[in-house]
Amino acid sequence: MVWQNLIWRLPLNVRSKVDSQVTVTVNENDLKLVLEKLDGVKLEILRLRAMLLPEGKTTEEEEAEIKAAEKEIEKGQKTSLNDFIKGLGC
Repeated sequence: MVWQNLIWRLPLNVRSKVDSQVTVTVNENDLKLVLEKLDGVKLEILRLRAMLLPEGKTTEEEEAEIKAAEKEIEKGQKTSLNDFIKGLGC
């Protein structure tokens, strides 16, 4: 089966709430590459998630840190990835 160019219609979220569409033409090889990359990203996220999940019950101190972090997120506070890595001592 010969694949012709595929067309994706992607909705864009525009602040003025006007619905817009963008048409992207992708050939079969490019589509396969994008899907392979997405699969790789998905696997890496799953690996990182498994590494980050606690192995046992959290302590009261860890619970307090988690609650404090959730409050910071609710307030919109954030940090850069570089600062986060430095904070870990890596």
